[in-house]
Amino acid sequence: MRAKTLKARKKKLLITAVIILALLSILVWITAGITRPLLLSYLVKVDTLEQSIVSKEILAAGLLIKKETLLRSPTNGSLELLIKDGERVPAGTAVAKISNTSLSSPAGSLGKLIYAPKAGIACTHIDGLEEVLTPDNINVLELSQIHTIKADLTSNKRTVNKSQPVVKLIDNLEPLIIRLEFDDKMLPAENIKKGNKLKLKYRNYFLTGRIMKCQITKGMQLVVLAVQKYPNEILHLREINFSVLSEELAGLLVPEGALVYRENHPGIYRIHNKRVIWVPVQIQGKLEGKAAVKGSALTNGVRYVLNPELVKEGDLIL
Repeated sequence: MRAKTLKARKKKLLITAVIILALLSILVWITAGITRPLLLSYLVKVDTLEQSIVSKEILAAGLLIKKETLLRSPTNGSLELLIKDGERVPAGTAVAKISNTSLSSPAGSLGKLIYAPKAGIACTHIDGLEEVLTPDNINVLELSQIHTIKADLTSNKRTVNKSQPVVKLIDNLEPLIIRLEFDDKMLPAENIKKGNKLKLKYRNYFLTGRIMKCQITKGMQLVVLAVQKYPNEILHLREINFSVLSEELAGLLVPEGALVYRENHPGIYRIHNKRVIWVPVQIQGKLEGKAAVKGSALTNGVRYVLNPELVKEGDLIL
């Protein structure tokens, strides 16, 4: 009798243990089902597909060659500018006044005006190279020697001498000539030919120029471009560091780390209805760590996973 009771107790305990284990398993499963999506929501990085462009940039030292006209003081005296630096003035505009002491004048001084002989951008940044580095001289200047030309800087003092340049006019309707210098190994030689186009970047401005001259010397590529459209603000400068855009890739761009391969076929983890879904893609090109992808399920606005190593297909992203 006692043996039967003991056996019944053991059976009851076993059933109870199985029930408890089942309940614990269900609890763990439920907890994991709630916890994992919450964790993934914090850990998984998600981005949105958009049409964009990535480019490979090469730093190049640039020298600007412009059509500039120097306006000189007709006499010794004190300088007074009548226009703002950077202002475009019409022909005939009084740009400056030179005053000097005169005992014959009731005011005790005489003033002479300097007029703009042509329209242009008024600029007071005079460096002494205006009559040397000109578009007309570019064909006779040796490219490798241009950087050795020294500027005779003009003082910005308020007192000027006769014949001293006080302001210059820059023709902003003429092409801007840019001499570039960069490592000859950075761009394929076939890209650097007379008549070819080069794209440049300066701050937030993009410029396109056509190659007029090119030369390789001492491991450096020297190129002269003619640029038709440019921002007026750079006309005050002589030397500028540009970025040459040597390659461009456009399309729906994703980081290469977001690609997920299945049987050697590329894809990405797309998020659809809060679920992670693997979708195949075609890679149209790669540049600077980005891949241009194409696929029937890919359009602007599609959300995808940036760090796919943390997820698996079917995961819920809250």
